[in-house]
Amino acid sequence: MTGKQQLKSQALLQRAQVSEERAASIRELRRSAYVAVLNQHSVVERAMRGAWEETPCVEFDSSGRYAEIVREVNLLQEKLHLAELEGPLDVATRAARIMAFESQSIANLVAVVESNGSSNRSPEHCDSNMSRDDHDGRINVRDAFIDTARDMLGTTF
Repeated sequence: MTGKQQLKSQALLQRAQVSEERAASIRELRRSAYVAVLNQHSVVERAMRGAWEETPCVEFDSSGRYAEIVREVNLLQEKLHLAELEGPLDVATRAARIMAFESQSIANLVAVVESNGSSNRSPEHCDSNMSRDDHDGRINVRDAFIDTARDMLGTTF
């Protein structure tokens, strides 16, 4: 092999190595963004469960639950923006569905609280079907996000 061919071969090898390192770096950035979404979504889930199960409707406004939920959903939205930015489009679509679900979920909770504003019972006791739908829907959007993220990252079980 001539010196020129050897240099060309080394350059190709180096470009391939840089490309592999770049792909690994992108994969790790995406994974970190996806994990941040899932972790924050768990925080939102706990806040929503507390609001549905533990807070009497009559105390909902004064309990700080609504402010907590809004704060945690806003943090979730920030994490979702990062996942949308890191992509790809399928993950961005699932991220948008999480946000749409959580926005509707808050509206549903507030509607139950407002309909039962003088009740000393929790929103779950006032509308157990809505509470169950909220819980099941959250699991569905989370699982869809996880499945899409795993496909993107090339990890399956």
